[in-house]
Amino acid sequence: VGSKFLRRMVRLLVATAVREAQRPEDARDPYIIQHICEANDRSLSVYPFPGVGLCFSGVGFDTRSLSFFKFQPKMVAKQLEEQYRLEDEDRQRTLANEFK
Repeated sequence: VGSKFLRRMVRLLVATAVREAQRPEDARDPYIIQHICEANDRSLSVYPFPGVGLCFSGVGFDTRSLSFFKFQPKMVAKQLEEQYRLEDEDRQRTLANEFK
């Protein structure tokens, strides 16, 4: 049962990432996975990506996101989430200015 869940979850994550990548850059939501999880509404997710051709090539993550997995109190987690959101916005503005 666990392996079927994991396979389906990976396919859902890939499908959601591909859907977001196909949208125009200004319409993309970098927090779409988080919004779907928090909403507990399966209609927000997409149809699972076909498993044919998918292969695992590695894992990457921002170490700051690990703080959410250390059993933070909700208030602290909200503060960290807001701090990270502001940092991401600043980073995006900086990158946008570099390309002008």
